[in-house]
Amino acid sequence: MTTVNAETPPWLPEKLFKELEPTFDVSLKRLQSGLTLAHIHDNKNVRAWVRVQFAHGSCSETPENNGVTHLLEHMLFRGCARYKEPSDLEAAFEAIGGTANAFVDAERTCFHAHCHPRFLLEALGIFQAMFEAPLFKGLETEKRVILQEILEDKNEQGEEIDPENLLYGLMFPGSSLALPIAGSQANIERFTKKDLTARLKEILVTEDTLVTVSGNVGFEVLEGFLGDGFTLPAARAQGPHSLGDIPVPKGSKLLIRHNPQSQFEVCIGFQAPGPECQAVLKLPILQRMLVGMGKSLLTRRLREEKGLVYSLDASFSLHKGVGVFLVEFATSKEALLEAIGTLLCELVQFKAQEVPCELLDMAKLSSLYDLYFEQDSPENVLEHVSRAVLFGVPWQPNTFYRALLETTRMDIQSLAKRLFSKKNLHLVMVGPTPTGSDDFKGVILKKIDQAFQDE
Repeated sequence: MTTVNAETPPWLPEKLFKELEPTFDVSLKRLQSGLTLAHIHDNKNVRAWVRVQFAHGSCSETPENNGVTHLLEHMLFRGCARYKEPSDLEAAFEAIGGTANAFVDAERTCFHAHCHPRFLLEALGIFQAMFEAPLFKGLETEKRVILQEILEDKNEQGEEIDPENLLYGLMFPGSSLALPIAGSQANIERFTKKDLTARLKEILVTEDTLVTVSGNVGFEVLEGFLGDGFTLPAARAQGPHSLGDIPVPKGSKLLIRHNPQSQFEVCIGFQAPGPECQAVLKLPILQRMLVGMGKSLLTRRLREEKGLVYSLDASFSLHKGVGVFLVEFATSKEALLEAIGTLLCELVQFKAQEVPCELLDMAKLSSLYDLYFEQDSPENVLEHVSRAVLFGVPWQPNTFYRALLETTRMDIQSLAKRLFSKKNLHLVMVGPTPTGSDDFKGVILKKIDQAFQDE
C-alpha cells in the first residue's frame, strides 16, 4: 500500500506542468473557395463533431435590425426544400447518429452537430440544405418563442434585468456590443421573411466561413467535399464589421435596476485587452486565482470566511479589439454593501501586493489540467480553434499551453493593475432596491471611493 504524506502536495509543478502539454493534431487550410477548414484528427472518440461558423453575430447588426440573426438561426431549423418540417431535419440527424444545434453570440453564428464519423459528410450536407433553401415556415410561431425568451430578462415594468446585458450597455454605450443578442420586442414583432432572407445573404459569405471538424476522418476527404460539393449561395461581401467607438474608461459607472426578488445579482465588469494582445492568454490564470479553486482569493474571503455570497463566479469574453473581465455574485440585501466593499478591497489589495507563488502555481496547474483534459472534449477543442481563426490570434491549444506555462507573477500583477482601477470599474446591481434609490446609489459610490482611496 502506498503511503501519502498529507503535508506535502502530491505534485511537483515544474515536472507536472511539462507532462500536461496537449497533443492536438490540427490541420488548418484556406480553400480555393475562400472557406477555411480546420481539422482536428481524432481516432480516440467514436463520434465526430462538426461546426459551420459564420463570422457575423449581433455586433454586425444595427439598432434597426437587432435580433434578426438570432431569429434567423431559429428559423433555419424550421424546414427547408429538402427537409420540409423541423421533425424531418431532426430525423435526418438522428439517422446518422447525431443531433444538431446552433447559437449566436456577438461575433458569430455557429451551427454544430455530432454524428458517426462515417456520416460526417452527410451532416455537412444537411447543414448545406438548410442554408441553401430555407422555407421560413412558422415565422409567427417562432417569434412567440423568442418573445418569451426576451421577457425572461424583463421586470414588471418591462425593463432589462439581465446583469450582463446591462453591464455591456453601461460599458459600451453607442457600440454594437451594447445590443442584446435576442433583440427587442418591437424588432422581433415586425421582422418578415424578407428581413430573414436579407440577413441570410449577409452572413453566408464564403470568406467569413469556418468549418471545423473533429474525428477520425481524413483531411483530404473533407477538403475535396468542401471544395467541390459544399457551396454557399451567392452573397455580397460584407467586409469586417465595426463595433463603433469603444469608450475609454474615465471613471467608475454604476447602474441599479429594481427587481422584486429576495436577492441582489451583482455584476462587476472591467475592460480588458482585446484578443490581439498576448496578455489575454493569461486571463484564465487570473480568473482562477480570484474564483474557482479552494484557495481562490475571492472565494475564500467572500464565501468561506464571511458567508456573504450565495454564488460567485469570474469569467472573461473577447471581442474584436476589446475584452471584458467579469466578477458576478448573488447576495442578500442585508449583506450587499459588505460584499461589494469586501470584493473591491480584495481586488485593490491583490493588484498592489506581490502575487503568492503557491497560488500562482495552483492556478496555473488548474488551467493546464483543464486544457489537457480538453483532449477528451472535441467541442472544447473546436472552440479553441474557432477563436484562433475568428480573431486571427494564436489561441490554438498548444500555443495556449505555452502562454499558460510561461506566466509569471509579474505578468499577473501587471494584468491586475491594468484591469482593476476605479476608472475602469463598471458595476450593475439588480434586486430589491430600497426606497430612496438616490441615497442608496450614494452609499454604493462611497464604498467604491473607500476601496480605491489611493487612486
